[in-house]
Amino acid sequence: MNERVSQGRKSEAGLAGRLSAAFAETGVGSTVALEGLLARLYRDDVEGLGHLHRVAALATRIGDELEIPAAVLADLERAALLHDIGRFVVPDPPALAATRHDGTTLRRRAVQVQVACGIARAIPFLAPASAILEASVECFDGTGYPDGRRGEAIPLPARVLHLADTLDTLHAICEAMDAPTEATSAAVVHQTGSRFDPAVVSAWLRSEDAVPPPLVPWWSSGARWN
Repeated sequence: MNERVSQGRKSEAGLAGRLSAAFAETGVGSTVALEGLLARLYRDDVEGLGHLHRVAALATRIGDELEIPAAVLADLERAALLHDIGRFVVPDPPALAATRHDGTTLRRRAVQVQVACGIARAIPFLAPASAILEASVECFDGTGYPDGRRGEAIPLPARVLHLADTLDTLHAICEAMDAPTEATSAAVVHQTGSRFDPAVVSAWLRSEDAVPPPLVPWWSSGARWN
């Protein structure tokens, strides 16, 4: 077992090294260059690339609603574009397990995000985005990762990214399960004040011109089938 773990860590280190080299060799110095590199990395994963761009667009819209300064908003967009590259090194579990949104899932996401942070931090243009990424799996009530930061100790752009990523992921799950998309909103509202910052959720609802749905978790039979 220990030998298997050791081999797994060596494999992850090798993958992380190759991914870092791709970023270093490209010399990412603009958002356009970043998007070009990501398009090459995700050439066999159109849906994965689409997720990055949807999260970036949603995070930017929420951030604009919160009046985040333009320069920080640009870093937030880049953080959103980068947030999933750790999955190249630390893959997700099987699809069924990936629909879980509990502590185990958050811990895995935190490992993936730390890989992305390490790569982004080494590129001067992406270093500010890495600071946003680093806290993007923290929860408003202090139960997130990696540091258990709470409330406003979590940078506002990271709170926005956490919500935007979760929204797009839950929307995809609802579509796969043929569940009503309103269940996504219900799940987020249900976790407002615990996982998500109420101010960020309110900004999202304003940006959607939406009325908060009943506080019904997305996995309940009522939210899923009725």
